[in-house]
Amino acid sequence: MDVGHQLFSSELPKVYEFRVESDGPFGRVDPLTCTVDLEALA
Repeated sequence: MDVGHQLFSSELPKVYEFRVESDGPFGRVDPLTCTVDLEALA
């Protein structure tokens, strides 16, 4: 990843997607998908 002040001027992707799959105390938990858009911070 770039230095913070260079992040938005770089060619790195600006949108990332995360998927969390887990097992809880009562069994499997539904998967959770989150999208993080760094452009929203600019």
